[in-house]
Amino acid sequence: MEKVAPASRHVVLSVRGKFEAFRTAPDLWPPHPAPYALTRSGRVETLTGVQWADWTYEGHLATATGRTLRILDTQRGRVVSETRLADEEPRPGPAPEWANEW
Repeated sequence: MEKVAPASRHVVLSVRGKFEAFRTAPDLWPPHPAPYALTRSGRVETLTGVQWADWTYEGHLATATGRTLRILDTQRGRVVSETRLADEEPRPGPAPEWANEW
């Protein structure tokens, strides 16, 4: 699967694998790697450790690893936002009211 960056037609996000969106279903098949990569003007950069990635509406690259959510500005080569999931503690509670309606 390939997606061209909204901000630049010269940057393409791609993911390869037999089941890009479904990494594992233990009863049906074993886990398969699904490597993400950025291609800029023909040069390929593998996004090591990335388990999910997509473009934001602002044209930034959103990535998720097992521990971090990150928003990247691929034009300027900088991190816009980063949240370390490993630092977060679960906060169980009732669902918000809006979640009770379809």
